Amino acid sequence: MLGPLFSQIEKSASRMLITSKFQQYFCEVRSRGFFNKNFLSNKDNLPDLINFASMNTLEEFNQYRSQMNEKILDLDNKVLKRIFSLDSLTFQEGALNIATKELLGLACSLVLRCDDCVKYHLEKCKEAGLSKEEIVEAMGIANVIGGTIVIPHLRRAVEYLEVLEQNPAE
Repeated sequence: MLGPLFSQIEKSASRMLITSKFQQYFCEVRSRGFFNKNFLSNKDNLPDLINFASMNTLEEFNQYRSQMNEKILDLDNKVLKRIFSLDSLTFQEGALNIATKELLGLACSLVLRCDDCVKYHLEKCKEAGLSKEEIVEAMGIANVIGGTIVIPHLRRAVEYLEVLEQNPAE
């Protein structure tokens, strides 16, 4: 019954941002019998399975982003430091509130087809207290502006939004 879910998880693992690490965990868990027939036949285990996949993605995405930003700033390049500073200043409270700025960042990121940027702004939208409906409406506007080429990025954005909804910030 849950066999197709197993296949879907394997496919999802191959397209995740931090593929190798996720696949490593996935293989380890699989080899320990996490996905044995008894486990898969029990629907109550499904939330654990989804949580396993999504927590890994959230934590690794944020860890990787932080680590690489630090390495970039350690290069001590004036232009790069100014770009990072400008980016931080842009999303501070101003004439537009932070939530509005994050929706704009999300929409622009979708149109520009930057999956990392989309993930970042989705997290910031949730932190700013935006509802799923508000976020989805902004993504709809981005698709109208960006055209059908944005749809694959919309799919990944919706998938990541589901992860965020399943793992609310504490």
